[in-house]
Amino acid sequence: MRPGGLALTRRLIELAGIKKGSGVLDIGCGLGASVNFLRKEGFDAIGVDKSEALIRRGRALFGDLPIYAGDGLPKDRLYDAALLECVLSAQSSQDEQKRLLDECKQTLKPGGIIMISDMYDPDPSHDTLTKRFWLSLLRDAGEKLLFEDHTHALRDFAMRLIWQTGSRDALRDCMGREIPASPGYFVLVAAVQR
Repeated sequence: MRPGGLALTRRLIELAGIKKGSGVLDIGCGLGASVNFLRKEGFDAIGVDKSEALIRRGRALFGDLPIYAGDGLPKDRLYDAALLECVLSAQSSQDEQKRLLDECKQTLKPGGIIMISDMYDPDPSHDTLTKRFWLSLLRDAGEKLLFEDHTHALRDFAMRLIWQTGSRDALRDCMGREIPASPGYFVLVAAVQR
């Protein structure tokens, strides 16, 4: 349940240029739909999520999928790429976003790739969640960045969600915070420099 669904997951993989067989860690994997998709595409994907309930539902839905519940990220191996779909904007503060990104970087091999899809505020006069904010959050650590706008995917998603629930509040509930008046959606690929 995210804007763009698996089509944007596929777009992130294309932009990142990672090869089949690469290890991908899906952070905030939810039910594991992206992990399931990536494994079918030939990637060595696993997922982690804080919600034990979502992990249980995902295993019931997808079978013996390598998805795990926990607060921290796995430290048993290094990955070629990390996937964060609608995860960073749901963090409670900019400090939490930075902490998660720092922890994410520690799970990656040198030259690893961070792949993000998330919401942003297209109004550059605002302070947080703008394109400038997201780019600077990643640029601080010296990454090479590629940013694409996919606001059309958010509009389609929002229309379906409002149609199903009868309220715009469902979008805010999905985000866990107040959303900008005219939110945008993006994909971002960052090559970690170490």
